[in-house]
Amino acid sequence: MRNFAWISFYALLIGGLIGVNPASVGAQEQYEHPDRSALVVNEIIVKNLLNSGDRDVAFLALIKMMVGHLIAADFAIERGVLADARQHLTHPVAEVFPEIVSLLKERKLKIPSAARDRIMLALQSGAVEETRTEIYDAIVEIEGWQQAIDPKKLVMDRILADTAVLLMRTAVTKYDKAFKEGKAVNLAEYYEGSAFVTEATTIIQDAEYEWKTRDPSAYEHLELSLQELRTAWPSEIPPHNSLIPVAAMLELVTTIEGQINDIRKND
Repeated sequence: MRNFAWISFYALLIGGLIGVNPASVGAQEQYEHPDRSALVVNEIIVKNLLNSGDRDVAFLALIKMMVGHLIAADFAIERGVLADARQHLTHPVAEVFPEIVSLLKERKLKIPSAARDRIMLALQSGAVEETRTEIYDAIVEIEGWQQAIDPKKLVMDRILADTAVLLMRTAVTKYDKAFKEGKAVNLAEYYEGSAFVTEATTIIQDAEYEWKTRDPSAYEHLELSLQELRTAWPSEIPPHNSLIPVAAMLELVTTIEGQINDIRKND
């Protein structure tokens, strides 16, 4: 099921809320005069993709989010910041786990409580390598849930594009929570947003050959937009200040949506 009909309506609404050139607004100015309406619209789009569209979009997106949380936890362990790793492991319990459990039950798949408990136990005992091994095993298990989705739907012209959009929009929400008045205040949200954008980018890049063959120019512009969005997370060490105003990020994600939709139309 394609969700771009109602997405286009919200995209137009976002454009009106954000203004014609938000990228010219400095990050500090953006946080002094935040336009919360644009974020509210973004949340509506995310909720619609999760709750009102194709259930497989929600399922795949939640899989990718859980993987993103685990990757962020592993990165925190690699940096030696175990407290941050715990945050990345407990966030899914509140943010993702209830929804994914419901979808797993529908598909008669195993609930990952045991894997989660093994990771937390290893982390609490300070067994770093064991923790990282358990995280890797959990990622393999979680990614295996995709086999419950009809393979014919796992293409960009079906659910993958909507999943990528959902991940990017959720990443913007994470980025907004990571900064307060333009200053970094929540690194867990920052790294999780980065992981979600990485997952979305991977989905799109995996379709590079097909999409570039279909419309080389459109795909080139899509790649440039993805690179620009990625500059909000410039390196492994987060910046002290936000680099892109949230309003500009939302406009950029809306642009990426439109570029994806243009390529799909050329099928």
